[in-house]
This record gives sequence, structure tokens and C-alpha cells, in this order.
Amino acid sequence: MPIATPTPIAAPPLRGLRPVACSAALLFGCAGGDAGRAAAGGDGSDALIGRSITSPGGGPEAPPEGTGGVPWRDVGPSIGDDGARRPTADGEVPGPIDGTPAPPAPEADAASPLPAADAAAPAVPEPEPEPDAAPVPVCGVETCNGQDDDCDGTVDEHGACGPYVEAHCRLFLGWADERRGPAGRSPAWGPCPAADAGRSPDGEVRCASTRRTGGFLMLDLDGDVNGDDQLGVAFQCDPAPDAAVSAWLETHCALFLGHADDGNGAPEGSADWGPCPASTDGVRAPRRCTSTGFDRQFRTMNLSGNVDDNDDVGVAFVCRAPDAPERAAAVQAAVEVFFGQADENRAPPDGSPTWGTCPGAVQPNQGEIRCAGTAGDGRFHRLRMEGDVDGNDALGLALRARRVP
Repeated sequence: MPIATPTPIAAPPLRGLRPVACSAALLFGCAGGDAGRAAAGGDGSDALIGRSITSPGGGPEAPPEGTGGVPWRDVGPSIGDDGARRPTADGEVPGPIDGTPAPPAPEADAASPLPAADAAAPAVPEPEPEPDAAPVPVCGVETCNGQDDDCDGTVDEHGACGPYVEAHCRLFLGWADERRGPAGRSPAWGPCPAADAGRSPDGEVRCASTRRTGGFLMLDLDGDVNGDDQLGVAFQCDPAPDAAVSAWLETHCALFLGHADDGNGAPEGSADWGPCPASTDGVRAPRRCTSTGFDRQFRTMNLSGNVDDNDDVGVAFVCRAPDAPERAAAVQAAVEVFFGQADENRAPPDGSPTWGTCPGAVQPNQGEIRCAGTAGDGRFHRLRMEGDVDGNDALGLALRARRVP
């Protein structure tokens, strides 16, 4: 069954609106020209053209009552954001709702260029730069550098510096007969430190060094060791791999060596031996001492009387740094020095990893091979010499990393 086309119903006049021409290009549902105006209400004045209203069934719904039977659409003039009424599709500018004539539309001035698109836009201020944030620490494995590498608030702990000292630093031990050693401080003792070990042509000035392996140097003696014999020590670190760390170790850590005759050595674990470690060397009867002096130099200690089984030798490894006490304590605890004596030509070979029971256990008072260790506490540990010390005796010295919890 064909669907009937709804008949336009004339809309009642709306007061205050000017007649609006119908534009076929923009509007639908209304006739064009005079026919449209006639259909909208005779001469088209005060006509409201409406949009179709569709019923739920899909067909056109009856026009609202009072509309003159025309389905209505709102095609009235639009009002812009500035309050001005815009032209209709046919170019007419409707007047205001109160019926007064509308002003003519402004004509574009071709000579007046349009402003640039960004000219009217307000300037956007540059954002304020963010303040520099505090650097975020990068935590890693603790190394021997005076820094808190693992971010736990402590520097060089857990023995971090022990392997560095063992692998990159050396201790030198010198002996001289008939007071032939250097007087006072000296950069050398015989052929050392240019050589790891050696002796003068007559054999009365001798030296040896630890070999960066943790093993024991072996320094054999000559003649009867007594009051005209001397001992000397030096501590030096390689400039590589870290010159700053090596320099800090040399200037803040030192080996101290003490001697006393007639059983007058300081008690085991004493904080001092004669004037040391407050002084780098000297004599405070009945004890005398020397050290590496925190400066890479050799220092000499004259022995006293006949060296035999009533003589004591004291050994201490001390680190101190008023501006970095935690660092000094950590290095001191991570390093151990062992001093040994062997009688009757029983000494281990040079570079041996052990000297009697050391480093597993110190044995300072018995046997023909005996030793004492510094224990990482900065105190003096005592070795009682064995027998009459002479040309069939040898001294041993080792510089090792110490296990620290």
C-alpha cells in the first residue's frame, strides 16, 4: 500500500521574526521560492519552517497543534558567541527579535590582511626549570677507595682493602752488620727498593721484600747478631691501579717494629712499645722501635746487646687518619703482617705461603720456626727469639689480606 505524502500545514505566525527565505541547498522539507513561501503561509511572512517529526511507526507524525499543519524545523538565524546574529543561508541578515532592522553585514576589506594565526594567541610562558635533584647513589660492591660503595653507611668494610694491599703494596725488611745501614731515614737500603731482594757485595747490608702474593720473604742473617746490628723497614704501594688509594695507604698506614733485650718487651697486645706508635722511631729504655714512617722511607733501629732467647721483637700494623677514622680502622682490620724467625737453617724458602704454623696460627714462643701476627688491631704483638741468633738464622715477613666478617 503506498504511503501518503504528508501535506504541509501552514505555520502560525511567530511574533518578532522577519520572513526567512528557504534555501534548497541548506534546508529540506520546504518548497523553494514563492511556492515555498505560499505553502508556509501565503506571502511567507512570519513563517517557521520546521523539521519533520517521525512517529514511532516510521511515518510522519501529525504536526503539533497550532503549527498550521506544517512539520517544523528550526532554520532561524544563529547567534554567535559575540551576540551578533549571523546571516541565513540566503544571505539575509535578520533583525533582532524585537523587529528593529538589522545592521548591514560588514564587508571584508581585501586590503587588510588577516592577522597571523599566532598573532592573537597569548604568549605561552616557558616552564620554570626544575631544581636540580639530588644525585641518586648507585650502590654496588664495596671496594678499597674510602667510599661507601654499597650504601650501608660504612666505608671500606668487610675487609675490602686487604686484597688491594696484598696485591699492590710491599714491605721491605733490611738488615745490616757493624752499623752499615742507612743513618736515619733513607729512600733505599742496599739494593732495595730497586730490587726485590739482594745484598751488598760484602754481604753486610741485605734486604728483601714481600712479593705481592701474601708469601713470606726470607732474609738470612750473617755473623753474630748483637748490638752493632741494625734492622730497617719500609712500606710502599704501586701507583697502579689507583694512585690515590696507594698514596693514601702509604701516608696513613705503617708497620712498627720493636726490640727489647733481657725479656723487657712490652706485654702481648700492648698499645705501645717504647715511644712508638706516637713516634715513628726512637728509644725509651728498655724498649726501642722503628717504623715505615708513613712516607715510603726506610728507618733504622739499632739492636741492643747479644740477641738471643731472652730478646723480644714486637710488631704492629697501624693506620690512622684524624679526618677519616672509619676508613683507617677498616684498612687496619683488613691487613695482617706476620714476623717470623727460624733457627738452624730451618727457614722456609723465600716466597713460601707459610712460616711454621703461620698464617693459620701464631706460634710466638716455641719451636725453631716461630711467628707472630698483627691481628688487625693496631697493637703490638710479641715474638720471643729462639737461641743465639747468628748466621744460621733467618727472618721472615709477610703482608697479607686478613679475613674480616
